[in-house]
Amino acid sequence: MQYFIQLPALFVLSASATALAASAQGIIPLDDEYAFGVLEGEWDDECAAGVDTTTAGSATGSVQFQPDGTLAFTSDAYVVCAGGTVLTTNESGPGTYVLDGDGKLTLDLDPTMPGTDLTELRVRFDQDLAIWGDNTIAAPQTGIALRKPTDATDATLSGQYAIAGLRMEEVAGGFRGFGTGGSIDFDGAGGFSGSVSEHVVDPFSSSDVSGPVAGTYSVAADGTVLLTESGDTVTGAVLGSGEIFFLVDRTATEVGLTIGVRKGGGHSPSVVLGDWRSSSFGITPGFSGILPELFSTHLDVAIGAPDTFASSGVIVFSQPVVGQSSAPFADSGTFTLQPNGRIDAVSTVTGESELGWLSETETFAMLANVTSSQFIELELLLSRCSLAVPYGSGTPGSGDVVPVLSSSSGFPRIGSTAVLDVDSGLGGAPALLALSTMPVAGLPLLGGTIWADPLSAITTAGTTLGGTPGAPGAGSASIAIPISPDPGLKGLDVYSQAFVIDAGSPGGLVSMTQGLALEICE
Repeated sequence: MQYFIQLPALFVLSASATALAASAQGIIPLDDEYAFGVLEGEWDDECAAGVDTTTAGSATGSVQFQPDGTLAFTSDAYVVCAGGTVLTTNESGPGTYVLDGDGKLTLDLDPTMPGTDLTELRVRFDQDLAIWGDNTIAAPQTGIALRKPTDATDATLSGQYAIAGLRMEEVAGGFRGFGTGGSIDFDGAGGFSGSVSEHVVDPFSSSDVSGPVAGTYSVAADGTVLLTESGDTVTGAVLGSGEIFFLVDRTATEVGLTIGVRKGGGHSPSVVLGDWRSSSFGITPGFSGILPELFSTHLDVAIGAPDTFASSGVIVFSQPVVGQSSAPFADSGTFTLQPNGRIDAVSTVTGESELGWLSETETFAMLANVTSSQFIELELLLSRCSLAVPYGSGTPGSGDVVPVLSSSSGFPRIGSTAVLDVDSGLGGAPALLALSTMPVAGLPLLGGTIWADPLSAITTAGTTLGGTPGAPGAGSASIAIPISPDPGLKGLDVYSQAFVIDAGSPGGLVSMTQGLALEICE
């Protein structure tokens, strides 16, 4: 049974409550392993001491996060030098991490000197994927990390995927770049076919080539992908849902990164409105003949109506002679989405156009440069919104078990349904969920602590927890809260707390969860 008290009409409540197991929410602590792939380039003396030159590299590896804020990582780097020398580096070790409420995941990979070896990523609300959003180093790079499944098979990678990629090949003491786009069909049984086009950037020219591709692939239980085409094998990873995959190319004297997004339908242009994070890697021939200019951007992107975008952030360069540098960067232009997920973006600042695709969950997108100029770029975008962040501490009930409030529905968006979960309460007990627009800094009441300001309450919802009646910690329920489509709600901070009727609490009446802060997104 579920019952509601409706206050100001910011929310419209639905009447459904189900007993659920404890659900994850997008906050630390993390407790999962991720596979990653990165493309990067530098102007340095890595290849020969005291002799600066261009290098192009890719890295693959994994990161295992522990709930105590520590991590363990492995990384295999493959670096191609101008001149053809290939360097390989294998690294592993411990580290620490922090995931803040804005989705920024900061890795510190040298615990002996905290703050000296930092890497930044941006995490999606469901924690399934992250993109590199690194402004902490002056070397161009971009990449993606996917949470590893445990039961993936060849059938996980099935259906039609749009792909976008970027690779660099060493030629005659320098590099040329390839921007890749196309579509690939995976049969779910180890075979694939499709059509791929490449925009090739040579030192003083550009060209386009296209043609069919076909080959075989395999998917391991942890999502590792091996794909073979024309005798070449590349490796990567796929999400357990099959929504997104990546492949890292490191064949002979070339490196590359390719992203695949499973195509869907029924996308509305309104779903891309709002704030996004963007990370990109690009190549131009530069001003020194065969040695290219490499760059990456790490931007905040605002997509608005009608069909416009504006972005700002940092651009990082690796240029012959000049070396590594970074500077503020801003861009704007048009951004259109078709129902099948195709994206067309045109910059009014640079005049360049990009083609891309939106993912099935409508929270991730990829773009690739498709112009005939001497310029190629791979750009990854992640929908930006604050994650559900707990604050304060709960009040125990029977058996000294503290109930927990979490969110299992990801970002609370305008016009969507937020789901708040009450877990570890007294089995079969009545419970009340309160939402307010203001928090309080710990208000003592009834033997517990209030964290959501009762004077600014906007909604309360009652329910009865599932689980064995009277069993400490056995009670749980999910409360669905459809959010009004009112655009005025964008950016509203909401503070929530749940109360469970429990005579075993310190005050003999009610146990309480901690507070949970959420931001309503567009």
